[in-house]
Amino acid sequence: MTDKRVLKWSGDEIIRFLDIYRKYEEEEEEEEEEEEEEEEEEEEEEEEEEEEEEEEEEEEEEEEEEEAAAAAAAAAAAAAAAAAAAAAGGGGGVSAVLICRYKRDEKRREEKRRQEKRREEKRREEKRRDEKRRRREEKRRREKRREEKSRRREEKRREEKRREEKRREEKKTIGNQDSQLISSFSLNIDFSQSFTRNFIKSLTNKVTFK
Repeated sequence: MTDKRVLKWSGDEIIRFLDIYRKYEEEEEEEEEEEEEEEEEEEEEEEEEEEEEEEEEEEEEEEEEEEAAAAAAAAAAAAAAAAAAAAAGGGGGVSAVLICRYKRDEKRREEKRRQEKRREEKRREEKRRDEKRRRREEKRRREKRREEKSRRREEKRREEKRREEKRREEKKTIGNQDSQLISSFSLNIDFSQSFTRNFIKSLTNKVTFK
């Protein structure tokens, strides 16, 4: 059954109700947008944490590989040194030449390993800097998006305030016009006539909607 009170609302009351309902819907939309933004930020933060963890794991794996390579090189050097020492024990001048050659080659290999290690460290450092730059840039973009959304919400509120002010002015103007119209009728028309009374009543009564 239809609520009779709703049917007796005036036009101004219905407009006011629709304004309140529209504001309620806009607030709900803003809350949903804010929740979506928070979810997106949380997802981005989780992705960043995962990326950082992956980078740390990769660095640990690279360090382990380097340590394993260094250990293998040390073992090979020890084996070569033992072979040279054995050769020296069995045979004079040739063994001394072999030992000098081995030491010279080992020195070059060690220098080469140090250079390769420096280059690898430099590559990793550049990669870390690039990743940090990317995260900072992404963070700036998120901040910019939040500021833009905040600016749009503020502009929306200002626009709503201007519309509300305009509606109040229009209602005030319409009210003044109605008062002037009723005053002109009261001055020029005999209110004893039933038609006139009904007409004036229709101007001031609430509107009934079917």
